[in-house]
Amino acid sequence: MSEKGDAPDLVKLGLFLGLSNLAHIAIGVTDVFMAGWLGPMVLAAATLMATFFHLIILVTIGFVVGVSPLLAKALGADDRAAFQKTVAALCQILLVFLIPAALFMLFAEPVFTILEQPADLINEGSPYLKLLTATLPFSILFCFFWIYTSIHGLGRLLFWVSLLSLLLNAAGNYIFMFGWGPVPAMGIAGLGLSTLISAILKTVILISCLLKKNLLASIPWKGVISRFQPDQVKLVLRYGLPMAFLECATMSFFATLTLMAGFIGPLPLATFSLTLQLAEIGTGLSFGFSEAATIVIAYFIGSKKPKKRDQSLRRALFSGMSSMILYAGILLIWGQTILAFFLNDADPSSKTVLANTEVILIIASLCLIVDSGRIITVGILRGLGDNNFPIYSTLVCFWCLSIPASFILGITFEQGVSGLWSGMALGMGAASLLLFARLRGVRKSLGYRSELPDSPTI
Repeated sequence: MSEKGDAPDLVKLGLFLGLSNLAHIAIGVTDVFMAGWLGPMVLAAATLMATFFHLIILVTIGFVVGVSPLLAKALGADDRAAFQKTVAALCQILLVFLIPAALFMLFAEPVFTILEQPADLINEGSPYLKLLTATLPFSILFCFFWIYTSIHGLGRLLFWVSLLSLLLNAAGNYIFMFGWGPVPAMGIAGLGLSTLISAILKTVILISCLLKKNLLASIPWKGVISRFQPDQVKLVLRYGLPMAFLECATMSFFATLTLMAGFIGPLPLATFSLTLQLAEIGTGLSFGFSEAATIVIAYFIGSKKPKKRDQSLRRALFSGMSSMILYAGILLIWGQTILAFFLNDADPSSKTVLANTEVILIIASLCLIVDSGRIITVGILRGLGDNNFPIYSTLVCFWCLSIPASFILGITFEQGVSGLWSGMALGMGAASLLLFARLRGVRKSLGYRSELPDSPTI
């Protein structure tokens, strides 16, 4: 889609964005799973060290995705000036955000110590953490170009770049972890070096493709540095911050559960991280349809086509939830087979980890199905201009319901990792119900109005 043209097909864009998410998520999943080849202790250390890094990146993704309705609306209305002002303000905010994010990563080890995580895990994962810190600027830059590419409907391009990055990262992991030819075996440090190299390469490749398509001319490069527009920055913050906060609340939720698994022990932490990473692959498809719903719905609001807006809403719900139900079935049937591939058969503790996943995979599949409703509905609400309610529902359902339930079931009642997952399922189901009710109310209040509010509330 060019800056002036038809809206992209929601299903096609959602599918390619979903596949791109899968490839992108699979980079982190591959890191964790391949760390399992070095043993459960290295796997647990890698999971622990990556917690804050993934939190920062997903908060960044949440922020830029939160701004996507403004960008899509501007494209739909063929408002070039509004599009450029939004892009400039977004770049300025991301540059400022990079400073505290990097400091946060630099001081992550003392934070883990304060949180009473095992000292041997912190020492084991320290080299990996340092390389993840160096990866941060390139990952944030890629987040910006990710949404910029998505807004132009180039989901296919994102997919191929993400897939290439995944393959390069997996090959790099093997080479740098175990050594190959003149390259020495670096263990967990090799895992981090491969992540850094793949982050640089995928950013350079994506920028090169956008240059070839002549799509970077719309970015006001000089304005990013020299032209600060407070009103536009405030507007971008009003759209971006709610989604950044939502991602922060969501990822902090998963990080807290990971820490709970660490309190139970190294093997439960390894079990929890394996099943969580496998489940996250499935959420990639739903996030793709959620992003596509935001873009297409906001585009039709900008072009004042409310009937197409409503058609896109229904297609997003059906497509996103169907894809998650399909993946949940795959997880139930072949989940343990997939997990076994990423564990060292020679290590006796690996067999214990795999045996513990049988019941957990059933609960994880249920979580995926109920959470798909939450993910898709959040994307639809963002397209309609409502970014705030998903925060309230997430805070209440995840933090006030899931966390206490997971603690009681997993630790107090000693149900272990299955108790943690059961608490997650409870909160995800409640959040989906609240968001469906909110969507029904928002849809009824909009009727056939075609405007997107200047403030993300309805």
